[in-house]
Amino acid sequence: MKHSQNLRSKRPAILAAGIATLIIALSGASSPAAVTYVGDAILNGTQTDQSGLPAIILEDGASPQNALNGIGSGLTYAGGNLFYGLCDRGPNKVVYSGGAAVDNTQSYDCRVQQLSINLTPIGSPDVNGKYASYAVGVTNPATTLLKNPSGTIYTGISSGIANGLRFDPEGVRVAPDGTFWVSDEYGPFVRHFNRQGQQIGVLTLPAGFTIANPDPKGANEIANNTSGRVNNKGMEGIAISPDGKTLVGIMQSPLIQDGGLASTNVRIVVWDLTNPTATPKQYLYQLDGTAFANSEILAVNNHKFIIDERDATAGNTCVKLLYQVDLNQATPPTNLATSSFPGTTAGNGMTPNIGTPAGVVPLTKTLFANVGQ
Repeated sequence: MKHSQNLRSKRPAILAAGIATLIIALSGASSPAAVTYVGDAILNGTQTDQSGLPAIILEDGASPQNALNGIGSGLTYAGGNLFYGLCDRGPNKVVYSGGAAVDNTQSYDCRVQQLSINLTPIGSPDVNGKYASYAVGVTNPATTLLKNPSGTIYTGISSGIANGLRFDPEGVRVAPDGTFWVSDEYGPFVRHFNRQGQQIGVLTLPAGFTIANPDPKGANEIANNTSGRVNNKGMEGIAISPDGKTLVGIMQSPLIQDGGLASTNVRIVVWDLTNPTATPKQYLYQLDGTAFANSEILAVNNHKFIIDERDATAGNTCVKLLYQVDLNQATPPTNLATSSFPGTTAGNGMTPNIGTPAGVVPLTKTLFANVGQ
């Protein structure tokens, strides 16, 4: 884990980046504090979670339904020492007989894990009262199953599309009232849950984000669609402003009609939660290259956000960058929803694939931290 040197901040927040998890304390100042590694902890993924589910073995023949694993798709601060760790569609790391038809996904009951994270200083503080390292303790006090409005638990298996229950949770944020939002990469959708994990609302993305021909197999989705999200690269991260009035979602990669994986032009969707049925705004965020994708977005204040942009490599040569964007930048970004590039069909996506489309002002990004070193 990584923690800001501003340890006494009253506004800690979480940014999850694949396997690596950052804890960033935001002071509220115009210039964020530096990010410094202070300690880490390991949760045993073979232990039982608090879901109360039976220990039945899933389709892969190896994974128990009630195991504490899969955490890392999203992580968010929920008050005190409590965080929500989001599991995605479940353990699909094992190739099993018959699994090719569903990309080796499982009948995994979707859930969020409550995590209690505690930092204990090691050694003595420096002259500024800061510690060089911490012992990080993590426990799992509760598990919340994610259910549809009728109370049926969502499932991670890709064939769940047949009954509307398939769910690939990727981003999670807690609202000021204690309810929480979860983005769904299968849809993509942004679903709203109460504290008990039952869905109480949904933000459907604009036309052009969903695919016309969903399929249990990702390769078929790629082959049979000319617009919408690229398979397994949907609404990867969400953020909610501190005042609870704005929800922002970022796509992991460009839409098919925007060039797909050959493009650097990614859409950010901004909803006004005081009028959630209104058409959301869309802004252009440009990746550093086609080898990059987005993993998370985090609110700094009501209009500034930090985006986790990264490559797909690990080790000393990996590139993991945190960029800050401001929706209120000096030259206002173009609202793509009301431009020549609404992206509603294959014919009005963003071109060129690389570079800025004519007449479009993208979000300006400023490097916040390089966390890949």
